[in-house]
Amino acid sequence: QVDADLHAELLFRSPLTAGVRSTHPRAKARSLSALQGEEWIGWDAPMVHSLFSLHGLPLPRVLISHSYEVTQILVENTDLVGLFSLPLVERKLVKHGIRPVRLREALPELAVHAVMRRDAQLTPAAALFLDILRGIKKV
Repeated sequence: QVDADLHAELLFRSPLTAGVRSTHPRAKARSLSALQGEEWIGWDAPMVHSLFSLHGLPLPRVLISHSYEVTQILVENTDLVGLFSLPLVERKLVKHGIRPVRLREALPELAVHAVMRRDAQLTPAAALFLDILRGIKKV
């Protein structure tokens, strides 16, 4: 939900996955219960907590990071479990030793929106950028 003077346009959705370094002790985990007790890192603690509470599991400790680069480096070099877009892990992070954890439980999708004022006139650069993002959902 956004304020009445704003418009939110869904650009695309992406499946989420837990990601760990390939040598993580729980790299072959197949359930959230196997990951309970692990420390997580993500941009939103309530999202990670909801994954666990939905299945009646104790809530993990979640470090908040709003930096993709910091999250990648920490997951790559520590035992933290990250929450990532699955295509990001499969296309880029795997080259850095981070692998998806294939959980039985379904994880939510990441919904990417463009939010702008209803009466906004986009600059040509912003309009082009938005058109490029709109094209992602067609891929």
